Amino acid sequence: MVFEVGTTGERFALHFENKRQGSKFSPGQAAAYAPRARHMSLKAEYLSYTNFQTLLLAPADFRRRRAADVDRFDVLLTYDEIARFLPAFGASESD
Repeated sequence: MVFEVGTTGERFALHFENKRQGSKFSPGQAAAYAPRARHMSLKAEYLSYTNFQTLLLAPADFRRRRAADVDRFDVLLTYDEIARFLPAFGASESD
C-alpha cells in the first residue's frame, strides 16, 4: 500500500503480511520482507516510494511462538488490537 504526501509528492509504502491462527512463515519469508521492500523502492512499477515500513498482522500469541521472525518487522498489529475498533474482526479468527 503506497501513500503520497500531497504537498511534497513523497511516497511511503506499507508492506503487510497477514498470519492467521496456526499459520507460520515459509523458510526465509520474514527475513526477506525488508530487503524486498528496499529493492522495490524508487522503482516506477512500484510507484517510486522513498520510504517504507513492514507490518505484520497476526494473533497476539504469534510473537511468543515466532519471536525472531516477528522482530524482523517494523510493526506487529494484533487481531485483538484491531478488534477493539472493529469488533467483527475478532470474530473472524474463530471461523
